[in-house]
Amino acid sequence: MAFLGKCAIHASNPRIWRKLINFGLHLNPCGTTMIARSKKNHICTVVQNGSFFNATEDEISEGVHDCEDNDELFFALAALRDDSDINQWFIYDNRAWNDDNPVRCWFICKQESIEDDMCYDCMFTDCEKATERELILHFNGDDDDEIVTNQQ
Repeated sequence: MAFLGKCAIHASNPRIWRKLINFGLHLNPCGTTMIARSKKNHICTVVQNGSFFNATEDEISEGVHDCEDNDELFFALAALRDDSDINQWFIYDNRAWNDDNPVRCWFICKQESIEDDMCYDCMFTDCEKATERELILHFNGDDDDEIVTNQQ
């Protein structure tokens, strides 16, 4: 598996760990203890190189996007990979050819490939995998496109 996401969230709990494991990420063997975040310890969950681990806010390395408390953005970035489409955000956009009912919506692919998920009427041809930059803009509320909906 080739996970591409490098991100951190200011939390560490069983819900986050379970979701990352369901994505196919592995717990880094050097960081096997779950530590709850408190006022004294500023523990974050970091995803990098196909694994995840706990680190303090000060230990988040350069090149890792700090999602702070935005769990939607964190999970979207953590799911990025180049060997499968499952659990990744896609943008369906038919505005190039549909003047009567233009649609641009975001959705999560639930199959291994977008072709299997959007096979009805070859809809996958109007889909693109969201890039890291697009995900950051979208989940931080900076997506300025007026025809945008999230489909989950």
